Amino acid sequence: MVAIVIVLAALWLWKGDKLSQNGLTLFPGDSATPSPTPKPATPKSSVPGVANYTQLVNEYVGRRLQFNDKCQMTPVSPTFKNGTKIMLDNRSKDPKTVTINDVKYSLVGYGYQLVTLTSKTLPQTLNINCDSLVNAGKVLLQATISNQ
Repeated sequence: MVAIVIVLAALWLWKGDKLSQNGLTLFPGDSATPSPTPKPATPKSSVPGVANYTQLVNEYVGRRLQFNDKCQMTPVSPTFKNGTKIMLDNRSKDPKTVTINDVKYSLVGYGYQLVTLTSKTLPQTLNINCDSLVNAGKVLLQATISNQ
């Protein structure tokens, strides 16, 4: 057993420089692809090239669902028209998984995602869960009536 530890230590010291890629030191069994780490100081989005967070907050006034550190949703039960684009906004430093009628959205700490709410059957109540909190809120989705 001691011999195995000595051999592994020697191998590690000998190949240590060769196992370092892009500032990431690899150990036996590790992958060469680093996994992303959420950075809570800056809001993140899965939409490339979007405006900054403050602009989005202003743009999505009345169409933003916020989730706090306990996964409580604000507002609790808003109403939107079918096809409305909303902002899911995580105001916690911890990542959250928001589920809207069985569709999951991953939000990094202090992150957000833009989501379009649609249904073929209207009116429709969309149940919202956040992590393990069932029924964090609900959204009533109504038909859009055109004046044609």
